[in-house]
Amino acid sequence: MDPQLAPALKTLLVVPAGKRVPEPERLWTPPVKSTGTAMVRAMERVEEISAFGLGRVNLSSVSVSVNRLNTPAR
Repeated sequence: MDPQLAPALKTLLVVPAGKRVPEPERLWTPPVKSTGTAMVRAMERVEEISAFGLGRVNLSSVSVSVNRLNTPAR
């Protein structure tokens, strides 16, 4: 794992001033409606999550069920 990844993820645990939840809660919360605006926000969330470079983490030894992979896709 990239040594810079852990400090970057640690910053997500801080609740920003004026907010009620930490950033991961916002990133984990899926859109409730299928409106155009909700889909734009969802794509913005994908962009934010991609910025962490989690693709650099080797998950080849992790076993994930097909159902767990399909659920986020919905």
